[in-house]
Amino acid sequence: MPDSSKTSSPPDFRVLFESAPGLYLVLAPDLKIVAASEAYLRATMTKREAILGRGLFEVFPDNPDDPSATGVQNLRASLGRVLQHRASDAMAVQKYDIRRPESEGSGFEERYWSPVNSPVFGPGGEITYIIHRVEDVTEFARLKQSGVEQHRLTEALRTRTSQMESEIYQRAQEVQAANRKLEAANAALQAEIGERQQAEAELARFNEGLVQLVEERSAALQESERLGNAALDALTAHVAILDEHGGIIATNRTWRNFATQNGLPTAQASEEANYLKACDRAAAESIVEAAQMAQGIREIIAGRKPEFMLEYACHSPAEQRWFLCRVTRFTSGGPVRLVVAHENITQMKLLEKQQRRAQRLDSIGTLAGGIAHDLNNALAPIMMGMEMLRMKYSGESPLLDTIEGSTKRGADMVRQLLTFAKGAEGERMSVRPDRLIKEIQSMIKGSFPKNIQLVVKCDPQLPMVLGDATQLHQVLLNLCVNARDAMPHGGTLTLEADSREVDAVSASSAPDARPGKYVALRVNDTGGGIPPEILDHIFDPFFTTKGPDKGTGLGLSTVMGIVKGHGGFLQVHSQPGQGSTFTAYLPADRLGGVTEHLTKAEVEFRGQGETILLVDDEAAVREMSRAVLRRLNFKPLTATDGADGLMQAAE
Repeated sequence: MPDSSKTSSPPDFRVLFESAPGLYLVLAPDLKIVAASEAYLRATMTKREAILGRGLFEVFPDNPDDPSATGVQNLRASLGRVLQHRASDAMAVQKYDIRRPESEGSGFEERYWSPVNSPVFGPGGEITYIIHRVEDVTEFARLKQSGVEQHRLTEALRTRTSQMESEIYQRAQEVQAANRKLEAANAALQAEIGERQQAEAELARFNEGLVQLVEERSAALQESERLGNAALDALTAHVAILDEHGGIIATNRTWRNFATQNGLPTAQASEEANYLKACDRAAAESIVEAAQMAQGIREIIAGRKPEFMLEYACHSPAEQRWFLCRVTRFTSGGPVRLVVAHENITQMKLLEKQQRRAQRLDSIGTLAGGIAHDLNNALAPIMMGMEMLRMKYSGESPLLDTIEGSTKRGADMVRQLLTFAKGAEGERMSVRPDRLIKEIQSMIKGSFPKNIQLVVKCDPQLPMVLGDATQLHQVLLNLCVNARDAMPHGGTLTLEADSREVDAVSASSAPDARPGKYVALRVNDTGGGIPPEILDHIFDPFFTTKGPDKGTGLGLSTVMGIVKGHGGFLQVHSQPGQGSTFTAYLPADRLGGVTEHLTKAEVEFRGQGETILLVDDEAAVREMSRAVLRRLNFKPLTATDGADGLMQAAE
C-alpha cells in the first residue's frame, strides 16, 4: 500500500496561532510578550517586531491624561492571581486606553476590553506561559454610556416637574391671600371675584388630575413589581438580590427550590439571610470557590468591578453538577444592589465531555484499523502456509499446532480491532431479544459463581432487532463477564430488555444516536463502580484495569464496534460505590430481516493448469499465495499493483 505519510507535513502551529481570528497574547511568567495573534495586533495598533520580548506594561501603559485609569492595576492583579492560584481568571470589562502610533496622531484612544487570563503548564506542572485573551467591547460600553446620559436627562425632567408642582402650589396660596385682601379692602372689586373663582376651579381640576396621576403611577409601580417578580421566577438560573452588605433581599423560585431540595438552612438561603457571610463561612472550611465568590462580591460592592463570573463544580453523591455564577451590580441610582445568578451548565459540560470522548474514540478507531491491516498482512502468510508445512513436516505436528494456535489468537485480536474500527459485519436477520436474554441467562447460571444473584427483566412482546445473533450474544456476554469481575465478593447482576422511543432531544445528547424506536439491552451490577478518571477510557482498545493474564482490553471496544455496526449506540452510567449500568440501544426491526446463506464447498477445489493473475502490495502475502496456487495446480502471475498486473496480463 502507498505510504501517505511521506506526502504530508505537520501543521505550523505558530502560523495557525498568529492567524487565529481571536485576540490572543502569550506572556512569559515574568509578563514579557512572547507571541501575539494578527487580530490582537490590529486591535491594539501595534506591530509584532515592536512588542515581542518587551514587558506587557511597558508596551501598554495607562493613559497619562486619565488620572482615574486603573487598567494596569487591574490587569496586573489578575495576572498575579493566575500565577498564585494556577487557574484561569476572567476579568470584568476594563477601560484600558490604547496608544496610537505616530502615523495616526499619537495620543491615546479610549477602549474597553473583556479579558480572560489562562495558565499553560509545562511537563513538570510549572506555569510556562499565560494566554491573555480579550474581546474589544468599546462600542458596547459607549452605547451603555449613552443610556446613562438618557437616564440623567430623565431625572432632570422629573426634578423640573417637582419644581413646577411646588410653584403652582405656591401660586395657589398667593391667589387665596389676594382674594382675602380684595374682600376686606374694597367691595367694588366684585368683578374680579369671578376671575378668582375661575382660578380656584382650575386649581381644583389640576389637583384632581394630580391625584389621578399619583394613583396611576402607584398602580403602574405595583404592576411593574408584579411583572418583575414573575420574570424573576421564570428564570431557570438560581437568582438572588443582595444589598450593600451582602444580605439577601429577594430570591426567585428556582433559588428557593434548590435550597429546599439540597437541605440548605433557612439562615443561609432565604430572604433576610446574609449570602456574603455564608460564603465567608464556606471559605473558612477551605472551599476555594467560596473564597473567590466572596472576594468578587466585595469588589463589586466597592465599585472596583462591574461584573464577576465564576465557573465551579458542585457534585452531589448522586450526580455531577457544574454551575456558572454571574454577579452584576444595578446600574441605576439609589442604594447598592447586586444580582447573583447561578446557572446550571451540567448538560453543556456533559455534552462537551461526550463529544471529546467520541472524537478520541474515532481517532483511536482509525489508528486501530491501520494497525489491524498491517497485522493481518503479517499473519496471512503464516495461516496460508500451515497446511503446506504440515504436509512437509508431518512429524512436527505439536509444534505446528502451537504456531497455528498462536497465529489464530493473533488473528482473533485483529478481527476484534477491525470490529472496533469499522463496526461489525456479518449476516443480518430478525433476532428476538427475549431469546438472547434467555440464552445468556442459561449460560450464566451454569458458569458464574453462586454468590452472584441473577435478576432478569424482559418483556416477551418486545419488537425484533435486525442483526447478527452471534455478535449480539458476544455483546451481552462481554458485558456480563465484566459485571461478574466487578463483583469479586458477590452481588446482583441484572439483565433487562425493554422498548424505548428516542426523540430528537434525547438523541442530541448521545453520540451516534438517531431519533427512532430502539430495544434497550441493559446490564447492571452492584460492584464498586468506575472512577470518573477511568470512565473516559474504558472503550479504548487494550485499556484494562485487570491483571496481565485476565484480559486483552478489547472486550468493551469490541462491544462498542458491534453496537455501532448494528446502527445503535451505547451508554454507561457509573458512580464509585454504586455499581455500573451499560445500556446497548439497538434499532427495532420494523420490516423484518432477510438472511443470506452461503453453501460451503465439501471438497478441495483444484485447478486444471489455468493461469491466475494475483495482485497484492505485500510481498510476503504475494509469495505465499503463489506457493498455495501452484500446489492447487494453477499457474499464478503476480503483480504489485493494478498497472503491473495489466502489464503481466498483456505479456
